Amino acid sequence: MRRVHSAPHPPERPIVALRHELIGLRATIALIVGAFVATVFIFAVPPTPFDALDYRSILLPYLTYYRASLGGGEFPFWNPLASLGRPFAADPQALVFWPGTIAYLLFGSFWGMILLAWLHASAAAWSTAKLCLRLGAARAPALCAGLVFVLSGKITGHYQAGHVQFVFSYLLLPMLLEAGLQVQDIGDRRAVAWLAAVSAWQLLAGAPQVYWNCAIAVALLLAGRRLTWNGRALLRGWFQDGWRVAAAYALGFATTGVAMVPLAELVQQSNRGTARADFTAVGSMAWPHWLSALTPSVAKGYTVDWELLLYPGAAVTLLGVSGLMRVRDRSVRALWLVVLGLGLIAAGEHTPLFPVLVKMLPGYASFRVHGRSGAVLILALIISATLLVSSRETPRRQLARLGGTALGLFLLLGFLSVHSQADIGRPVLYFSAATMAAVLWLAARSQRLRTLGGLALAVGLMVDLLMTDVGLKRIFVTSQNYALEAPLVAALHESGQLVLHAPPPRIFAPPKAVRANAGMIYGFGTFAGSEALALERVWNYVHWAVGFEPPAMSDIYAFEIFAAKGPFPVPWVAQSASLDLRSSQIEIRPAPPRAWLVHHTRQVADWREAAGRLAAGHDASQSALLESPWSADFAADKNSATIPATIDAVQWKDFSRNHLRLRVSTGTPALLTLAEAWYPGWRATVNGSAVPVMPVNGWMRGVALPAGVSHVELGYRPTHFVFGAALSLLSLSLLAWLARPFKAQTI
Repeated sequence: MRRVHSAPHPPERPIVALRHELIGLRATIALIVGAFVATVFIFAVPPTPFDALDYRSILLPYLTYYRASLGGGEFPFWNPLASLGRPFAADPQALVFWPGTIAYLLFGSFWGMILLAWLHASAAAWSTAKLCLRLGAARAPALCAGLVFVLSGKITGHYQAGHVQFVFSYLLLPMLLEAGLQVQDIGDRRAVAWLAAVSAWQLLAGAPQVYWNCAIAVALLLAGRRLTWNGRALLRGWFQDGWRVAAAYALGFATTGVAMVPLAELVQQSNRGTARADFTAVGSMAWPHWLSALTPSVAKGYTVDWELLLYPGAAVTLLGVSGLMRVRDRSVRALWLVVLGLGLIAAGEHTPLFPVLVKMLPGYASFRVHGRSGAVLILALIISATLLVSSRETPRRQLARLGGTALGLFLLLGFLSVHSQADIGRPVLYFSAATMAAVLWLAARSQRLRTLGGLALAVGLMVDLLMTDVGLKRIFVTSQNYALEAPLVAALHESGQLVLHAPPPRIFAPPKAVRANAGMIYGFGTFAGSEALALERVWNYVHWAVGFEPPAMSDIYAFEIFAAKGPFPVPWVAQSASLDLRSSQIEIRPAPPRAWLVHHTRQVADWREAAGRLAAGHDASQSALLESPWSADFAADKNSATIPATIDAVQWKDFSRNHLRLRVSTGTPALLTLAEAWYPGWRATVNGSAVPVMPVNGWMRGVALPAGVSHVELGYRPTHFVFGAALSLLSLSLLAWLARPFKAQTI
C-alpha cells in the first residue's frame, strides 16, 4: 500500500523541496542567533531606537493609549486626545488589528519591540536565504545574505529614526518574494494562501506604502522570471502568475477588511484624500543621493537621511552590480526588471517618466514611496551578489567583470563628486578595500584559500555594516529631552482639570518641549497632533485660524506659526493651557466651554466656507454655521407653550473615548454645539430617541434639541465596521480552508 496526494503538483516541487532542505536545522539556528546578535546591537548600543523622535512621539503614545483603553474596559474606536478628536482604530499607526501588537500589549513597548524585532529579523534572514537558494545561489552565500539584509544601512537607518513598524514591514519583503516564487513554481492553493497571509500581516503592520512597494516588487520579479523570446509562452506565463498573485493579494487585502474599511473612510476625510503629484514627489532621489549605495556618508549640498540611504555594504554594491552583468541568467534578468522598476519609482520627479507613472501606476500618487523603495533595491543587489559568487564561471571571467564594474563605479564617483561637490574620500577607501578583498578571493587557486578568502570578505562586510550602524546612531537620532512635559502635567493636575470622566483639558505646546502626542500618555488633549492622516476639516481650520494656508507638501502642523501667534493661538478649540518655549512659562486658564447652546443658525455652501468664516472671526456662541438646513422636527416645538421657562445649561455627565453623556436644559429649541471634531459614525440619542449628529461650524458636532430638559448621549462606531469585520472573518475562513494540508488517499 502506498499513499499519494489527491492533488498532483508540477515537477518543480521536488527540486524546490530539496533546496529548502539545504538550509538545515543548524543553519537555521545560526541565522536565528545572528538575528538575535544584530537585534541586541541595534537596541542595546546607545543611542537606540527608543531614543528616536518618531518612536517617542508616535509609536509609544499610540501603544500607551491602546493599552490604557483596553485596561479600562473600552475598545479604542475613537481618540479624543489628539487633534480635536480623530478615529483611533482606523489609523494604521495605531496597530489595533495587527497580530504582532499582542506582544506590545503583553510585554510592554520595550520588551515587546525587542521580541518583535528579533522575530522579524530571524524571519527576514531565513527567508532571504531561502529566496537566494530558490534563485540558484549556493548555501554559504545565501546564509550570509540573510544577515546582510538585516544589517543593511536602509534597515538600520530607519530603526535609528524610530520607524520601527516600517522596518518590520520591510523585513517581510524576502518572505513575500519567496512566497511569490512558490506561487510561480508550485502554484497550489497552499502557496496562494501563504502569499495572502504574509501580505495581510505586512499590510496591518502600519506602513501601507511598504505594502505597495513590495507588491510591485513581487509582480516585477515574477514577470522577469518569465521573460522569453516565445511570445505565446510569455503571455501564458504572465497570465498564469498574474491571476494567482492577484487572487492571493485580494484575499490578503480582504482579510484585513476590519482595518481597511475604516481606513478607507479615514482617507476620504483626511488632508490626503486626494492624490497629488506634488505631494508624492516629496522624497524623490536626486542623482547624488544614489551615492548612498556606495557610502553612508553625506554628499555636500544633499541631505541623505533615513529615507534616501541605500548602503548595503561596499562589497555588496561592488559584487551586486557585477552580478547584474550576467544577463544570461534567468534570475538576473528578473532582478534587472526589479531594479529598473523600483529605480524609476525611487527617482520620482527626477526622471522624465514621473508624469506617466503618476497617471498610469495605480496608487503611485497616493504615497510618498520614492526613497522608501530603497529596501527593494538593496535586496536585489544582495541577491545578485550571492548569485555571482555562486556561479560556475571561471575565475578569469569573474575577475574581468569585477574589474570592469569597479572601474565604472570609481568613474561614477568621480563624476558625481565634480557635479555635486561631494567628498569621495571615504567611498574610494571603502571600494578600494572591497575590490582588493574580492580580487584576492576570486584569484585564490585552492579551494581552501578561496574558502578563507570568502570568510574574510563576509566578516569584513559584517564589520562594515556594524560600523555603519554606529555612524547612523550619531547622525539620525534627533530625540528631545522634553523636560517641560512633567511640569505641564503637574500644573494640569494642580488646576484640577485632569479629572476622570470629564472632558480632558486641551493644551498647546511646541513639540520641541512637549511631544505632539504626549496627551495620549498623560490624558490631556491637543488641537494639533502628529499623525499621517489629519482630518481635513480640523487641519484646514486650525491653519486658517492663524492666517496660514495649510501646507500641501507636508502632513505636519505648522507648530512654529502657532507659537508665534501667542499662548492661545486658535479660537473655539476649548484650549485651557499653554506653554511658552522661550520663557518656559506654563499658563493655565479656567476650562472654556466644551459644549454650548445656540438658538440661531446660518446655512453655508459647504464646510470650507463654514471653517473659513469661523477662522475669520465668526462668533460660534451666538450662531451656528450649518451645511444643511436645520431639521424641521426641531425648528418649532408644538408644546413649547406648556413648557416652563428654563435657563440654558449644559452639564457633562460622562466623557470617555467613544461615549459622551450630557444633561441639557433650554427654554426654546436649540442646537447643542460641541467643540469636538465631527466625523461619520457619531450617533446621538436625545431622551432615548435617535437624532443625527450634524457637522457645525465646519468641524464641530451639533445635535438639535427640543425645549426643556434633555438627556443627550453620543457614541461612536466606525460606519462600516460590521461589514469590515464580517469580511475579515469570511476571508480568514477561506484562508484557513486553502491552507489545510493536502488529503491523501490509499491505493
